[in-house]
Amino acid sequence: MKMGIVSNSKICIPLLSHLNSIKAGVMLYFGKSPDADIYVNDLAAFCRMNHIQFHAEDEKKELYNWQQLNEPDIIFITGCSNKIDVKELSGVPKGIYNIHFGKLPQYRGPSPFFWQLKNGEAKLGITIHQLTNRLDSGAVVWAQDIKNEEFYNYNYINQVFS
Repeated sequence: MKMGIVSNSKICIPLLSHLNSIKAGVMLYFGKSPDADIYVNDLAAFCRMNHIQFHAEDEKKELYNWQQLNEPDIIFITGCSNKIDVKELSGVPKGIYNIHFGKLPQYRGPSPFFWQLKNGEAKLGITIHQLTNRLDSGAVVWAQDIKNEEFYNYNYINQVFS
């Protein structure tokens, strides 16, 4: 199975590493963002070292061309701040899913861990849902909660859930 990962953040590294370790046939599409240029060389080197196909975006439309050219069986979006037109990503046999670092529907949108921590939630959640054109609104296919501990902070919990 060919698994496509779409991200514009270094948060994708643990997922890439795990999928690569189980020989999942993983490939990374790394999109542009204000911070992406900071990580692109590091991610390219990581992918080269681990024999993971890597593509760094120059223009937004490239995502749709990348998908048509590589024909991944499934796509996971993680740590991606760019809006994606789901209709343009047609023909992904097993679907397109977003890994959302928050409980849905309560914590739709950006920085859900920040809001869960700020609101003092007893449990912190992560959700995988089908990608739709409406932000964080697709059908939930998997969710997991962990107990919120006093020592958790935003950076730590992002690392735990990555």
